[in-house]
Amino acid sequence: VKQMNCTKCAANKFTDQSKQLSCKPCGIGKKSQEGKSTCISCSAGEAGTPCEKCLVGEFRPSKDEHGVDTDPTKCSKCAAGQYQNVKGQAICFPCIPGMYSDQKKSEKCKDCAVNKYNDQIKKTSCKDCTTGKGSIQGSARCESCGAGKAGTACTECLVGEFRAGSDPDPTKCNSCPEGRYQSEKGQGSW
Repeated sequence: VKQMNCTKCAANKFTDQSKQLSCKPCGIGKKSQEGKSTCISCSAGEAGTPCEKCLVGEFRPSKDEHGVDTDPTKCSKCAAGQYQNVKGQAICFPCIPGMYSDQKKSEKCKDCAVNKYNDQIKKTSCKDCTTGKGSIQGSARCESCGAGKAGTACTECLVGEFRAGSDPDPTKCNSCPEGRYQSEKGQGSW
């Protein structure tokens, strides 16, 4: 009596019957470990055939918000306002206040520019500071213009003008009073 030596099926292949001469490949969106008799769906953060980790900027949860299995054949792109900077993830992260993402499949969020702000999560753009207020890069809010600055984007007061830090109107600089002169830009006094 001749005895057959059995060989384990390779990863991503299976056999569900005894005395098989060959192994069958797992179907689309499925995987198996070496020597297994069944295939299982790709894990969260994986998709395709064979199962591959989702790329940076992509994700795949195992179930959707209604508890239904998600499509194991493809990863989804992170929505604008979100990002994912690691391969093989099940979720995307929201951009935090002071940052935004204006496109899908972002690897990272961008800082709001100077004199712009964003005070919420998952935003796709930043808002302009109002007249008399300004901000630094990556700000979640705008601040009143400081001494020597006023108006749109808190521009420096011109030569011959000033604005004290205690001045309640940050929208404009004041002209120097008669007989006084300011020879430098951006000053808080005459």
